[in-house]
Amino acid sequence: MISRDTSRETDEMVTRLYREMPPAKKWKLLWNAIQMGRQLEMAGLRQLHPGADEDQIRGFWAKQYLGEELYEAVYGGGDE
Repeated sequence: MISRDTSRETDEMVTRLYREMPPAKKWKLLWNAIQMGRQLEMAGLRQLHPGADEDQIRGFWAKQYLGEELYEAVYGGGDE
């Protein structure tokens, strides 16, 4: 799929590079993207809860990531 802001030649080149990329490199890129996303989520939670310590921030993240029901099943109804 070609992007609106990418030429056909560039899109074809990127597609070829990804197809030729070893699986380990693809996994590393994916892992790095996941980690960056988590860091951005944590930064957003720190802005929403400026007085919270890191344990509380991780708790907020876990509740957001797992959802209320699974969070309660895993962590119980303890304080955040």
